[in-house]
Amino acid sequence: MRLELAFGKGFLPLELEMHHKVETVTPKSAERIPNTALTIHQNIASHSSFRTCLQENDGEPITLVIDNPQRIVNIQEIITGIIETLGTLNHSSRDVLVLVTFDNPNSKRSTQTVHLLRKALPPAARLKVHDPENDNLLFFAGNEPESNIPVFLSAEYVQSSIKMVVGSIMQSAFTGVAGGPFSISHGLGGGKTRYYLDKAILQYESAPFQIDPQYQSLLYSVLAFAPPDLCLNIVQDFKGTTAHITAGTVEDTTRESKQIARDLSSTPLKKRYDAAIVCAGGSGFDVTLYEACESLYSGFLATRNGGSILLVAECDEGVGPTGFLDALSTTRSEHEIRIMAKNHFKPGM
Repeated sequence: MRLELAFGKGFLPLELEMHHKVETVTPKSAERIPNTALTIHQNIASHSSFRTCLQENDGEPITLVIDNPQRIVNIQEIITGIIETLGTLNHSSRDVLVLVTFDNPNSKRSTQTVHLLRKALPPAARLKVHDPENDNLLFFAGNEPESNIPVFLSAEYVQSSIKMVVGSIMQSAFTGVAGGPFSISHGLGGGKTRYYLDKAILQYESAPFQIDPQYQSLLYSVLAFAPPDLCLNIVQDFKGTTAHITAGTVEDTTRESKQIARDLSSTPLKKRYDAAIVCAGGSGFDVTLYEACESLYSGFLATRNGGSILLVAECDEGVGPTGFLDALSTTRSEHEIRIMAKNHFKPGM
């Protein structure tokens, strides 16, 4: 039996002997949205409050935040559709700032993504990468009331009259859901804010599509310092096919998109096995071991207690954050990781 597992930008062939009992599990495929530009236009134009915002701030610059664009396969098409829609809604500003956020803005993949976006942007747009470590580009909005976390956000975003945020909704074994409120609270956050939000995750239990209510409340509390005028969320299947686009408030679009993403990723198993071979998903998901580890949760669900999981991932940028490497190499249990993080936390733990 021959299988091809996504590996970086290609595939890794796997030959299995016929006498092995094998169950192959593949996430669901979605039907492609027939007309992406039209769907974007309909979603944005349907929100009267955003149209009013555009009219009241006619001629003002627009800040269009794209959170982790490397996760969205057709991001150039998405950005073009948004900017064209803004033009048809009678907004006369020619100044559109596309502010891109990355978990790691200095990685090779982030640099490559920015290069591709610069070439694809229409003349009406200019592009910048959010730098969470540059204090001169951050705005101190205050301290989150419950946790006292200092809230530093991108100054250009906070001070913009028209704010729009675009991101993809997908599962995360670490935070429950990637995208949504995380796109703003963490994505647009300064280094200190990101640090404390990352550290706070360790206080709560999480699993794919299961975000702890207290941590979710924390994210929305940080977001409340500078909420966007419109949030546009995208759901894609494992092949990168756009299955759903919705626009509205962060809370409403995240709730709707999360359910669709959950349905697409659900893969019922007939039983648990002695071993599982897990593919991280190829380029965009297996650049580092830290990112590839997201897929281990699926392997956990597929194996019996004491079983083995083989993770297939290219990891061409290495292990990942130093905190992840330290925790992986010096601890033997979740309990030890939590003790280490409490005393000497580093991002990635």
